[in-house]
Amino acid sequence: MASWSDLPLDLLGSVIACFGTLPVNRVRFAAVCRSWHAAVCHHERRRLPWVMSWDDRVMIPFDGSEYNLLCFPEDGVGVVGSTDSWLAVGLGTKQEFEEGIKCIYTGYVLHNPFSGTTVPLTVLNDVIVNIGTCLIYKFLMRSTIDDFIAVVTNNENYPIIVFRQGRGAWVPRPCTAPYINIIDVAFLGDTLYAITKAEDLIPLNLTLDGDGKPLVTVGKRVIRQPPGYDAWHTSDDDDEDHSDDERDEEDGDDDNDDPEEEDVPDHDGNIEDEDVNTLDEDTDIEEDGNEDEIALDDGALRQDDGSHLSSFSGEYAHDEETGDLILISRHLIVSSGKLLMVRRHKYYTVPICTRHVEILEADASTGAWVPLHVGAGLGGRRALFISMNFSKSVSAPSGEVEEDVIYDIDTGEVFDMKAQTSKQNIFCIPSQGITWLFPPELVL
Repeated sequence: MASWSDLPLDLLGSVIACFGTLPVNRVRFAAVCRSWHAAVCHHERRRLPWVMSWDDRVMIPFDGSEYNLLCFPEDGVGVVGSTDSWLAVGLGTKQEFEEGIKCIYTGYVLHNPFSGTTVPLTVLNDVIVNIGTCLIYKFLMRSTIDDFIAVVTNNENYPIIVFRQGRGAWVPRPCTAPYINIIDVAFLGDTLYAITKAEDLIPLNLTLDGDGKPLVTVGKRVIRQPPGYDAWHTSDDDDEDHSDDERDEEDGDDDNDDPEEEDVPDHDGNIEDEDVNTLDEDTDIEEDGNEDEIALDDGALRQDDGSHLSSFSGEYAHDEETGDLILISRHLIVSSGKLLMVRRHKYYTVPICTRHVEILEADASTGAWVPLHVGAGLGGRRALFISMNFSKSVSAPSGEVEEDVIYDIDTGEVFDMKAQTSKQNIFCIPSQGITWLFPPELVL
């Protein structure tokens, strides 16, 4: 009698077709044996990722069907970020205030809705409890749950946290540059790269101490924009002069603007950063209030100077010709081993739509961002998925993923980099998408 693993491919395909779109059944099916795993890979096309919405529901973009997260963690009240198949979920309660319902977080967990796995983020919880009130802007894992994890917050005292599960955490000293100016981060090898409001590119070198706790040293800036550089209006060809004082005020990095005061390598050739703290579970941090922050919700905006509103990686401005409100955002992405910055301009209208998109590659040899040639596409048969919480470069074309396009979670548009045009609402999105969620490769 033949074993279950010897069932013919077409028969296994018929079983797979009955699963519908929920991925957990495919994961379990593929885990039975190698032949069943191969059957899933053979019969499944590479699908578009799922979209996580503010109301904690997952929706598959290509058909618009919604699915409750049946295995959502107990006490989970909101998603604060994601990396690939993992969600960072805030635990706590929802409370109603005059301005609306808010999530009051008491801790965080990692949750994989495809496998139903939930992992407490004990190290992160200890750090955040010690530093006081903050919102997580970005949650990024380098690879597995046991590897480096970076968290960017809205707390200017501790704007970035790098930790390892069960090992401890690293944070910079309160209110120190360049950390307070970071707007996005990306892992590449043993380095966590960060971009600032002025579009400087800074390497944060990652190592471990003898106990396996993270250590971070800031390296010499790969890209340093000149004084007076107006990052937010670069693509508008704004030739207005800006003083060094304005750059210092925006970037907050007064001590580093003088090239003679750049970080100096030690005798081993390493760049040392004195403004760091290494934390473990027994370390206490003195809580320091952050009165300048106005925390509204997970997508909170902060009033800076009365002339505009800024968020984690974006800023609102007005079109000088039409007066329309425009959101300008930057996203740092690793694609085919290269660091790309997506500079995105969107009309903040109803519906929200793309105004202009630029993609620039970091060139370490010249210390500059080099724009990709207009009309050349992304190269390498790739597509980009963009959101404020998690962005990713994936191979294409394969299945439903198109080549040389940018999928925008905020607008539902697919922006064609070759044609420089958008397909309006080509895929369905929730009332408010927050982040992408990518199924494991075996179900893509």
